[in-house]
Amino acid sequence: MQNKFYGIIPPVLTIFNDDGSIDWDGNKKLIDYLIKNGVNALFFEGSVGEFTQLSLDERRELAKFAVDYVDGRLPVIIGCGSCSTYEAIDMAKYAEKIGADAVAAVTPYYWPLNDRELYEHFANIALNIEIPIILYNIPMITGQNLSPSLILKLVKKFPNIIGIKDTIDSVAHMRNIITLVKQENPDFSVLTGFDDHVLNILALGGDGAITGCCNFAAPVLVDLYTNFKTAKYDEFIKYYHIVRNINSIFDLGESIIGVLKEACSQVVGVNNFVRPPILGCSKENAKKITKILQSIQ
Repeated sequence: MQNKFYGIIPPVLTIFNDDGSIDWDGNKKLIDYLIKNGVNALFFEGSVGEFTQLSLDERRELAKFAVDYVDGRLPVIIGCGSCSTYEAIDMAKYAEKIGADAVAAVTPYYWPLNDRELYEHFANIALNIEIPIILYNIPMITGQNLSPSLILKLVKKFPNIIGIKDTIDSVAHMRNIITLVKQENPDFSVLTGFDDHVLNILALGGDGAITGCCNFAAPVLVDLYTNFKTAKYDEFIKYYHIVRNINSIFDLGESIIGVLKEACSQVVGVNNFVRPPILGCSKENAKKITKILQSIQ
């Protein structure tokens, strides 16, 4: 199965109106901004897409909207994550039905699971759809960590498991996935979920990044990736330092989604409402974000 998931892929924010309803025009505006600035694919209903704050009906509605509005301009990945294997399968099958290019399946959360249980969860998703599946490992939130050996076991068995978003602050973990799994399938896509690790993932032989900052700093991250791939390493380091500075928004003591939406609001011009229980960014920190954003102008 040919892999088309590489480079810079934003986990697209879900834009809401102030009453909490989905802002369809705002979502169109963000999608157009991302496509215009050269990202390589779009991932909807990930963690910062607030999928946990969407009902299943809303998730389906948003997925259908995303596939229809993108309209083949870029590959579309739809998150099918759930604590329930049945619900994850249902969402994955729906994504396939509406024409998504792939699904991203996060590890279940709440209950701690062993490797056998994790294997069966992803195996059951893979058995029910034919489109590509990107595993999503984010142990700091889910409490579950996909080991490289478990990933290899899944990849050997299911050819439609074609990549992973590895949101883990461990270079060794990413390196071991690349070393172990790419030996089995060189086209297996290893993508970091942290801007800080773009240099590490590319230097180790990985494929790119799915990072939240791309929602408002797409040109910077796209140029970062392009300069690495064209061996313009001085330029790459310049952009890498810009990205490092941008990441200081996460040191403000606010929720990740809150600061991402505030930054996106300031750059793209979309609404910054965050669905409860997460709260939006404070006015004081919004001013600090304005100063930080001056580095990408």
